[in-house]
Amino acid sequence: MKKVLQVMFLSLFFFKAYAGTIRLDYSDDFYDSSSGSYFEDGFTTTATNGFHSVKMNDLAWYETDNLLSISSEGSLFNLVYLRLPHRAFAGLTFESSKGGLLSVGSISGYVFFDGDDWQGIDSFTVRTSLSNFDILTRIESIVLDTTPVAEPSTLILFIFCCGVLVLSERRKNSVIVIS
Repeated sequence: MKKVLQVMFLSLFFFKAYAGTIRLDYSDDFYDSSSGSYFEDGFTTTATNGFHSVKMNDLAWYETDNLLSISSEGSLFNLVYLRLPHRAFAGLTFESSKGGLLSVGSISGYVFFDGDDWQGIDSFTVRTSLSNFDILTRIESIVLDTTPVAEPSTLILFIFCCGVLVLSERRKNSVIVIS
């Protein structure tokens, strides 16, 4: 029985689920060039030189020397991908809090982030690859997974099985006296 309990306990560390996939689509709240920050689903996006002044239902900014930072409120996350609806003419460089670097040229479409440097991070930055290049850049959405946690159903199953094993052990060791 002791071995069974040990195996069940260790299984808690191997069966994990993500608490959720979060899609930052920049449509929940108004931001403008004077605010410099945007908050959605527990994530804060800041821009050192502010955002584009017109609401476009995506994250929009002028590229010149503008550093964007996306961070969570105390929890870790995995950066999965983001979508650029229009070409980022000056190119973009992404850097994770773990030191991961990814540079892209003048592209549009999806940008995927693979590898350990994009897993379990608390923030990442986006900057223009070129300076003195003042063209509007837009990110339509950013998809993140929150850091994995043990599944609640796994924890419930573990507690239930422990209870069944304890009860069966008690019955096996109890002495029945017939008089």
